[in-house]
Amino acid sequence: MAAEEVECRKRYQHQPLKHQSSIRLARLLPGTFNTPVSIQLIEVSLENPPPYKALSYVWGSPVGNIPVSCHGQELLITENCVAALRRIRSKSRKCILWIDSICIDQSSSEERNHQVALMGDVYSMASEVVIWLGEKTPCSDFTMSFLTRYHWISKAAVPEFFRNHLLRKQIGIFEGDH
Repeated sequence: MAAEEVECRKRYQHQPLKHQSSIRLARLLPGTFNTPVSIQLIEVSLENPPPYKALSYVWGSPVGNIPVSCHGQELLITENCVAALRRIRSKSRKCILWIDSICIDQSSSEERNHQVALMGDVYSMASEVVIWLGEKTPCSDFTMSFLTRYHWISKAAVPEFFRNHLLRKQIGIFEGDH
């Protein structure tokens, strides 16, 4: 058995944050869709963080069961989180992310409570918030198309009577498909 395989089986343990205004960010290392997910956690001050994206997603299971590499050790995360990371990561560049289930030590209720209180600032300071709804399903293309058209119609610079007509027509099509 290779040394890195043994090391990867060692469970990653979060180190306590050094300052009250600190958060952890995850550096998602480059890779293709099918290569193993590898991250590094860095502590930064929320007062002056580097540019990062915040990831919002449905956890699914409250307990992670999919191993990813974190500093060469095993960190268990949820299936939906792994799917999001596989879609977000670049083949050639690192990506800096804030992900609540990874960046907050879930085994420490004290840290969890403190970090949850900072989440408004964490999200507002992110350069981008990525919302992951999950992998594509047969209904998702229709739903996204409908929402895009609804958004366009609701914001379009068209007379109100025409906008209302279009909205009724769109909603009627949607309701007729039940």
